[in-house]
Amino acid sequence: MSGWIKHLKHNLQQLKTNFQKRWGQFTEPQLYKRLTLEQSMFTLANDDILQLTLSNASLPVIDAMVALEYRAYDDKVMWQQMDFFNDLVLHPRTFYIQGFIAGELVGFIGCRQDAKDMHISNFAVLPERQGQGIGTILLDQALAQLPAIDRACVTLEARVTNRSAQRFYRHHGFEVVERLTDYYTDDHEDALLMRMCTK
Repeated sequence: MSGWIKHLKHNLQQLKTNFQKRWGQFTEPQLYKRLTLEQSMFTLANDDILQLTLSNASLPVIDAMVALEYRAYDDKVMWQQMDFFNDLVLHPRTFYIQGFIAGELVGFIGCRQDAKDMHISNFAVLPERQGQGIGTILLDQALAQLPAIDRACVTLEARVTNRSAQRFYRHHGFEVVERLTDYYTDDHEDALLMRMCTK
């Protein structure tokens, strides 16, 4: 194990321990521990087997999530390792569904139980794996959690220039409810707030 990984692992463990000691009495159990996947294995049209997991927070998986998101978003760093760790481990109302093919992370979706809705904060599929149904499977499995978290609607933001994402979400029943000006901090691009309700 390289030195920086040992150092990061040690720092992450210290952060988690300190957080639990200081705030443990105020925190609620992590949401993902109450959830189950309706199905965890899927055979894709090309006969590859997609294996899903809930909220795997191991360092190799977190590193793979950072690398996947970088490739999926045209070589832009969206979230760093610590961002994913905080969301996966320290945020009690967050859950992720991660998809693997032959041990390689090929996609993931991150969701949060907000006051009224479920919010999708992260959603990415490897560029070379897009169009194979992986995104639909991940989204469907996330939406299947709505009854368990007592929510009926889902929200997300999409870049105004990301037409393919908007088409994907519209195909799955999402509608634009608001334009958010200067939403993204990296380039001040606007976002479209999209929402879908199951009832």
